[in-house]
Amino acid sequence: MKLVAIQPSEGDRDRAFAETQTVLKVHPNVKVVMAIAAPAVPGAAEAVKQSGRTDVKVTGLSLPNMCRPYIKDGIVESIVLWDTVKLGSLAVATADALASGRLRRGDTTFAAGRLGTFAVASDEVLLGAPFVFNKSNIDQFNF
Repeated sequence: MKLVAIQPSEGDRDRAFAETQTVLKVHPNVKVVMAIAAPAVPGAAEAVKQSGRTDVKVTGLSLPNMCRPYIKDGIVESIVLWDTVKLGSLAVATADALASGRLRRGDTTFAAGRLGTFAVASDEVLLGAPFVFNKSNIDQFNF
């Protein structure tokens, strides 16, 4: 597999739609479109759907409600997103640990209570792998 184009969508669904239409025309052998902004995934998926191409899949970082119809149609096999509840809880725990001095510059791990222990890289506490939404679990989420 090779990268054929990088087309910014600026987080805009309509621009992602238009850019994906262009990519599909200019690069007829493209098989995967990756979108990294929540509205870009359904924009790209709609362009693939309207093209009638069943050999092209779309994936990326997005929200379940935005992508549900495209996942159910098989245009998008899966999307990823960090667990927003866990991310929010980790942000609060990190801020509290910084304010109280329990998390200091140079620490390589951070114990965040019931959330578990997380790696620290430079000045970032890393949540870990994102959650994968797909046809088997998409209906369990409403956001």
